[in-house]
Amino acid sequence: SKGGNANHLKIRLPNTVESIGAKVSVTLNDGNVIHQTFVVGEGLCSDQSHVLIFGLGDKTASAVSVRYLNGATNSARGRFSNQTLNLVPVQPAPRPGPDSVSKTEQLTATH
Repeated sequence: SKGGNANHLKIRLPNTVESIGAKVSVTLNDGNVIHQTFVVGEGLCSDQSHVLIFGLGDKTASAVSVRYLNGATNSARGRFSNQTLNLVPVQPAPRPGPDSVSKTEQLTATH
């Protein structure tokens, strides 16, 4: 191999159990989207860090999004290449209980 100067992007997820199964999507500057799911325990002596590495070739990333199994999400927009993004999940809004009424239901009920 002669090496090369291809771009990459590293996504560092939180070192928590919630990161297991997280789905990471990277949108390239040409509109294509590449995906990876964070899994642990693959392979003998495998890397157990919470870093996913995306090969970008001669492209750059214009957006990154992460969806955690608990529903939390995170996203970033910009021009990303040859760097590490540290993403912290944004917690999902609490779901209303069985006795609560959503604003949409309240509006419907007043008609």
